[in-house]
Amino acid sequence: MFRISARLTTALTAVLLLGLSAPASQAATYNFTGVGVDLDITMGAPDNGGFDITNVTGTVLGVPVTLAGGDPGAGGEISPDGLFIYDNILYPTSNPVFDIDGLLVQIGQDSYANLWGNGSANSYSLYTSANGGYPVQNGSYTGILTATPLPSTWTMLIVGFLGLGFFAYRGTKQGSAAITAAA
Repeated sequence: MFRISARLTTALTAVLLLGLSAPASQAATYNFTGVGVDLDITMGAPDNGGFDITNVTGTVLGVPVTLAGGDPGAGGEISPDGLFIYDNILYPTSNPVFDIDGLLVQIGQDSYANLWGNGSANSYSLYTSANGGYPVQNGSYTGILTATPLPSTWTMLIVGFLGLGFFAYRGTKQGSAAITAAA
């Protein structure tokens, strides 16, 4: 019986490690919060020392936003309304930052917001444009960019605790059986 249990445990462990571990290309998610801004940012492939931003959800000034412009790459690109330069790259160092080209999000149909780093930790500027009108500075402020765990991270953590619980339970059963046999 012990051999079957050991084989089953080994097989389950191998399946979980192979099937649930995140591949290197899988994105990481960050949350950006600041005055009037609450964004969940998903990163993809490496680009110019940072990572391309592949998806954005959340709000800017209380209005839902989506990622605009896709992946222009290093050096930036001009926004569809011609008012902003952006590169949609996030630099996830120990203190994650946007560069001076920053992130472009679309607000509604023809409005955009550009969020970029001011060169120091947690210092950002936010400009918005409405329907192709002149950009308005909504503020230079401190924002916080924090990493959020991937679902596979939570899965592996839970599976690990379940495995520890199983082996602890199994150890107490075997220990009590040895005590009973000795008595």
